Order: sequence, then structure tokens, then C-alpha cells
Amino acid sequence: MTWAPRTIDPRWVRSRQMLQDRYAQVSRLPDASRLAYLRGRTHTRTEKEIAGIWAKAVAEPAQHGPTLNNLYIHVPFCKSLCTFCNYQRLRPSSPDQLRDYLDRLETSMATIGPAVRDLEWHTLYVGGGTPSTLPAHMLDRLFTSLAKHFRFAKNASRSFEFDPMVMNASRIAVLKKHGFTHFSFGIQTLSPEVNRAHNRGPQGRETIAKRFEELYAAGLHDVAVDFLLGLAGTTPQEIVSDIEWVLDNFRPRGVDVFQISPTVEYVDAFFGGDIDRYWAHLEEFEAGVAEAIPAIAKRLGYSARSGGGHRFAMHRTTLPKGLPSLPQRLTSYTQLVNEARRPLHLLGLGPSARSQVFGTLPIIARTSEVNLEMARCTSDRRWACQMKCGPTLCTTCVIRTPWRGMNSSAYLDWM
Repeated sequence: MTWAPRTIDPRWVRSRQMLQDRYAQVSRLPDASRLAYLRGRTHTRTEKEIAGIWAKAVAEPAQHGPTLNNLYIHVPFCKSLCTFCNYQRLRPSSPDQLRDYLDRLETSMATIGPAVRDLEWHTLYVGGGTPSTLPAHMLDRLFTSLAKHFRFAKNASRSFEFDPMVMNASRIAVLKKHGFTHFSFGIQTLSPEVNRAHNRGPQGRETIAKRFEELYAAGLHDVAVDFLLGLAGTTPQEIVSDIEWVLDNFRPRGVDVFQISPTVEYVDAFFGGDIDRYWAHLEEFEAGVAEAIPAIAKRLGYSARSGGGHRFAMHRTTLPKGLPSLPQRLTSYTQLVNEARRPLHLLGLGPSARSQVFGTLPIIARTSEVNLEMARCTSDRRWACQMKCGPTLCTTCVIRTPWRGMNSSAYLDWM
């Protein structure tokens, strides 16, 4: 693949430099973006040891006042591996693999649950991978076990991600039974041909309409969807038309439009290995979609904001006729203390899930396939980002960045 630096807007450079200069006055770290990855020395801990750390943190809290307690479950499986995706995921080889996963997850619940029995959990987020890869009876087993080991607050927020090609009314019925009210799924594009080319199956308008109809028929109206900018085979006009069609017909609560972050493999497969050709393709989207989204939002009763051109977020500001008011959520799921605005405990269950025992220890569950050296960019895994990072640490693909003198962290072997 060929590589040429991309010109960066000088206004952006100036704003980042001002932020960096101010940050340098108050911190000895070289880059504020590394704060999210500060972990210090790393250690490997057994799950029983992790349970002991949780138990001590609950008995001897590091903070004054209550914590926000969020629980995350990671389902690592996908029906197929989308060619643009850069997350760790795997395609299950047999139902036995799904059952083994649930067995291991229940072991984690039985080990950690007693240590945190005095905590009340405020949010539950199930992500992946693709959680809807689990059939209805396995989802029922998963959430029945979860309720046995963890105590949730009244009106706790429960969120579930799914693939529209791997969802049905029976799964939705199970999720409703277990109190899930917020759902999100990736549309990316409504073109069956483009979805098929990206190994997503022939997903089109009929599939998306059916998912909305099933959710709404079950009385579940808190739905958010995603689109992707820059997929090979799409145009800005087509993506804008797709977004308008979904908003016109179904009025989801939120829409996120993300710019694709291509891997080297993606550029090789769809752009002949020419990164400049990819950037030229993407620039059409950056201009066309950025202009269209505010107008669409205003016409259909949504707010719109831009995340530096890499993300556009649209949120419904008025309740459309015929849709009921959404249930009141106690709080929203987050992994960040600054968003929680109070001390935060984060418990992650499943392979690669992250946990944070507030004031004590960050933890990541790893499998035997996780390479500890992935904190360093390598040529075969480096993202095709604007900056060629070479052998240096890169905050987009880092798993763990150790810093001397900072808090330690722990790996949990999840096998």
C-alpha cells in the first residue's frame, strides 16, 4: 500500500496546540490523550483475586458518597466478520462454542457476584461483537443468571446492541421480559449489494423495516441506529437518502453517523492499496453529508451536532405523533468518570471486557489470543489513520499503555 501524509487543517492544529500547552502546565505526561490509557505496571490476577479486590473496595470505599455502578457484558461473536470492522470478534464454529461461552460467563458471575452483593447496579450494557448472535433461549439463560448474582436498581438502564440480520421477535420478547428498553443497531447502508460486498449479508430496507416493526410492536421505542460514511460502493447522496428514509419512516430516538476508520487491509481490498484514493473518496462524504445533516435534522425535529467531522449525532427533540413517551432512565451507561460526574465502578464480564474498581484498579479480561505487545503498533495491524505512527504507541489501537509511577493494573485470564 502507498502512503502519503494528508494535509491537516491548520485551525485544528492551532486548537490542539493551545490545549496541549495548557495541559503541559498542569501535568508531566507528554500527551493528554494518553490519560484514557494510564494503567501503570500490569499484573495477571485470577478471578478469585479480582473478586477479593472488589470485596475490599466495597467494604472500604475510596470515595465519599455513593458510586455510579455500571455493568458491561461482552459477547465476542458475530454471524460474519464485516470487512470494515477493526474490533476483536470471532465467528462461532458451533453451538457448543456459544454454550462454552455461557458456562464461562456464569462462572465469572458466581465468582464476582458475592464480592459485590452490597452494590446496586444502575446500568447494564450488552455489546460485542454481536450479542444477538446468541439465540433466544441462551439470552434468557444469560439474563436469568445475571439477575441471580447481581442486584439492579429500580429503573436501571438496560441497553442491547444487535445486528439487524440476526434478530427476531423471539429474541426481542426475551429482552423485554428481562427489562431491556434501549436498543441500538448498525445499518451502515441500506444497499443490499454494498452490505453483501462487506460480508454483512443482503441487508436492505425490508430488513430494517422489519426490525423497527418488531421492536415497536413490543412497545420498545427507545432505538438508536448507526450509519457509516466512506464505505466503498456508496455515495454521499445515497447515504443522505438512507438517513432520510429511516428518519421519515421510523423516527428513531438517535442516529449516529460515523466516518469509517479503514485498516490497511480494507484500503488494499477496496482501493487498490492507495490511501490517497481512499481519502479522495471520503472527502466527498465529508462535504456533502456535513451540509445535508443539519437541514434533515431541522425538518424532522432532531438536533444535530458534529464531532470534528468524524461523527455526526442526531437526537430527536420532539415526540412524533403516534409514538409513546419513553420510559424514564435512571442514568445512561458510560465507562468514563468525567461523563458520570461522580465516582464510577465499572464491571465488565466476558473476554476483552474492561473493569474499573474506582480508586483501586483497572482490569481487562484477556484470552490466550490477546498479545500483550498489541499496545505497540505493528505494520500488519496499523490503522490507515492520518498520522503514520510506525513503531510508536498509538492511542487509536492501544490496548494497554504502561506508565511508570502511576497506578497499577491487572489482566484477568478469561479462558
